[in-house]
Parts: sequence; C-alpha cells; structure tokens
Amino acid sequence: MMYHGVKTPVWMTILIILLVLPVFSLPALLSAIAPGDSGMKTIVWCYPVYVVMSGWLAWQCYPQRREVSWILLVLMVMSHAAMWIMTGLIKI
Repeated sequence: MMYHGVKTPVWMTILIILLVLPVFSLPALLSAIAPGDSGMKTIVWCYPVYVVMSGWLAWQCYPQRREVSWILLVLMVMSHAAMWIMTGLIKI
C-alpha cells in the first residue's frame, strides 16, 4: 500500500546513495578472488544485486517503516565489510 504525499526525505536519499556507492568496488573484489574459487566468485557477483535492491527497498519503505529502512542500511554496511574481509581487501 502506498501512501500518497509522503516522500523519503532528501537527507535519507543522499545517505542511501552514499551507502550504495561501495558497490563500485566490484572489479577490485573480483580481482582479489583466488583463481578457481567459483563459490566466492558467485557470492561476489550476487553482492551488487543485493546492495542495489537493499538501497531501493530502504528508500521505498522509509516513509511508512523507518525502522525497517534503518535495518536494511545496517545490513548493507555489514555486507560491504563482509565482502571486503572475505576477499582479503581488508585484513583484520
């Protein structure tokens, strides 16, 4: 159900766009995968789809369900960290 007249604020839209931008690190992520690791390659290829869909859903649901939007954004940040750690771009 869509409520007419209620929009996602500009500051939230900017935040979502900023949190989606790390998806452009896909070439670096793919190059960091060891040759022959097809399972990791599949996960990394699914990563941009997940990030873009999470950003869109967070933007869509913010006017009615702000908590869900924030949860999606936190999960997105955690997925960024997980991708960088799994591929070895960030050492912990």
